[in-house]
Amino acid sequence: MVLTNCPTGKDPGFGYQALSMLTGGLRFPLCDTAAYDTILQTLAASIIDGAKVSCTFPVPEAPEGKTLDPDSLEVVFTPNGDIPDVFSPVDSEAACTASSFYFDNDTIVLCPAACEAIQGDVDAVLELAFSCEPLND
Repeated sequence: MVLTNCPTGKDPGFGYQALSMLTGGLRFPLCDTAAYDTILQTLAASIIDGAKVSCTFPVPEAPEGKTLDPDSLEVVFTPNGDIPDVFSPVDSEAACTASSFYFDNDTIVLCPAACEAIQGDVDAVLELAFSCEPLND
């Protein structure tokens, strides 16, 4: 417990310190303004660690002058720099497999097992691969 008083503070906040210790929260001497980066880095790390990658993505826009071939779309999952796994499209969530996705209007939705795989690997790379054809005039 911090027992020193901050010159600009009223008291050491014993009640708040006790709550922080009981709940696993952070305690930091607020008068130590030269070390705020430590607390901010700790907070940022906890936010990043708790963040999850989304399992839904909009269908990408085709480059100008081209049209996207939706039948060619693949989701390429490369776990931790390992061998890529190509997720293939299925007709619906009912047809899902461990390496598949489906379309919900203009949204790509990873199947539950595929979603768990990407969310469980913080070093993974996820890419969309597709073909484009020139627009017909």
